[in-house]
Amino acid sequence: MPKIINFFISLFFLLLLINLTPKLLKEIKDQYKNMLKPKTQIARIKINNTIDDISFLQEHFEKFFKNKEIKAILLEIDSPGGAAGSSQALYNEIMHLKVAHTKPVVALTYNLCVSGAYNIAIAADYIIAAPSALIGSIGSYINQFKINEFLNQWHIQYEIEKSGAYKSALNPFTQSTPQQQEMLQQLADNCYQQFIKDVACRRKLSLKNASEWANGRIFTGTQALKNGLVDEIGSEFNAAQKIKELALIEHEIEWIKPTYPSLFKKLFTSQDTQPLFSLIQQTKAQIVDYLNTPTIH
Repeated sequence: MPKIINFFISLFFLLLLINLTPKLLKEIKDQYKNMLKPKTQIARIKINNTIDDISFLQEHFEKFFKNKEIKAILLEIDSPGGAAGSSQALYNEIMHLKVAHTKPVVALTYNLCVSGAYNIAIAADYIIAAPSALIGSIGSYINQFKINEFLNQWHIQYEIEKSGAYKSALNPFTQSTPQQQEMLQQLADNCYQQFIKDVACRRKLSLKNASEWANGRIFTGTQALKNGLVDEIGSEFNAAQKIKELALIEHEIEWIKPTYPSLFKKLFTSQDTQPLFSLIQQTKAQIVDYLNTPTIH
């Protein structure tokens, strides 16, 4: 009797093995086929925060442009913009790297590509947006806090001795004079003119009609396509197809992404003996700096 039971058990596992073997062989074959199948490396860089410190982005743009194995770059943007100077600097960086290394850049946005983020996007050779993505906000402004009325309400006196009629224009504790306000408006206007000239040049738009596509206006992806601010409505599929077309790629794409430092890594791999304290102090300094240092956006 035990021999019969053992026989049927062995038969069961044999039949099970026979049934599973083709599937296992197919999976192994597909896995090695994918591994051996030629692929082309394409860099994939994301901008999904407020644009301020661009050192990380600069480092990786330069790294990917200089890497001969990487044939093109996909720039994914989901950002409300940021500091005008940083946005212009990154735009300039991409433009010069494209000349030096001749690699196509395609920009893709699903939700938000406005202000300084759009300034960076126009460095791309082709811009793809989702139909309801928000595009544009081509303009500039100077933000500053004024708390002099609050001080007066609480009878707090603040005195300042300055040299130059415009020196205290950005001081949050004093009221700006008409001359100072005029100067700040001129700064914003000058940055605006720089911005629209870059857009007009890259997107082949007329500056005479700037009020139609600039002036701080925000468009959906569909509207932006009609105004010439983007090239196509689509998604990652469209971006991949366009990259293959521009870079003359026949093989499948292998996406190469930067390694973004995590908060854990910042806290526990820092050379600082008190990384958490340093991070708190740095955050505090950034908040104070933001409140006291107006920035052109």
